[in-house]
Amino acid sequence: MDVLLVRARRSAPWVPLALAALGGGVTVRAQNLAPEAHWGGPILPSDRPELRAALHINRFTEFSKTGQVFNEVDETAGFNMLSLSYTENTPRDPDLFFNVTFGTGYSGDQPSRWLQNDYVHAIMGQPGVPVGDVRESVEYAASGSLTRWFDGPTLFGGDGSPAAAFDDSGWRTRFFLGAGASTSTLYHEAFAQAGASLLIPDTFLAGRHVRITLTDRATWPTEGNAYTDLADFSNVSQATIGLVPPHIDSDNFLLEFLGNPEFGLTATHDSGFFQRAKEPIEEWFAGFYVQWATGLRFETWNDFANGTDFGPTYGFRVSLDLFTLFSNSRWRW
Repeated sequence: MDVLLVRARRSAPWVPLALAALGGGVTVRAQNLAPEAHWGGPILPSDRPELRAALHINRFTEFSKTGQVFNEVDETAGFNMLSLSYTENTPRDPDLFFNVTFGTGYSGDQPSRWLQNDYVHAIMGQPGVPVGDVRESVEYAASGSLTRWFDGPTLFGGDGSPAAAFDDSGWRTRFFLGAGASTSTLYHEAFAQAGASLLIPDTFLAGRHVRITLTDRATWPTEGNAYTDLADFSNVSQATIGLVPPHIDSDNFLLEFLGNPEFGLTATHDSGFFQRAKEPIEEWFAGFYVQWATGLRFETWNDFANGTDFGPTYGFRVSLDLFTLFSNSRWRW
């Protein structure tokens, strides 16, 4: 599958979108930046070549609505970053992918405070979260990783081969192993990760496939400029379920670009990135994403699953894969 995508991108511009339309288990992800892995952001690596530009907004809240203090972190921060992420498979092994990502921006109180207090809390009739000291600084983050994907057996139909998933005769499975490191003005860490994806054909939901992914990332964080009281080890586990529609062809500009997206939900557990009294603080997050065949993706995450409103609070990312966008002759320069 990955070989086909690489060759298709370099030869026939329409083939990658046609393959994506088959719902072949291709997952579109941008490599996350600090601090998203520990704020509930997606950690599933990409299994296809990408050149993805993204806007990242993440917020750390020192206090709860009632004035409780999260831990020894004594400032609120809104991290606003722009990033570029490049993923490509290696020449000798089309299932071995490398990724390099770099992002830069600034931290301040806005626009994340407006989104939290003046928008979401105002709509829900909740009091705003108090803000004391605010981190104001130029930020950067960079990461690199290697990921090896494996085609698993096709379940419940077909001849057991991965290709059987493309004619809706079976449930396609894929697995991955990977490792990497990241550095930033916030903190630094090394990580190892593994996971699996399952694509269920449209047996139950007419016209839509179901994609389920499970990812686990073991991390070894070390202190940076912003955060110093960190656990020696943190484990992030994430489950995602998404509805994958068939691709549509339309002469309508908006329908072709924004119509018929995939959308899904994520649940994330972090065993403890921050500490309180030298003990890791366990966190749960819930998230939502929407992605289109043209390479556009929106995703958001929030720690409301903890029933609190302080500590790692929320974030969102809007991104666009330039490879996918311009592989279609309709959008190509």
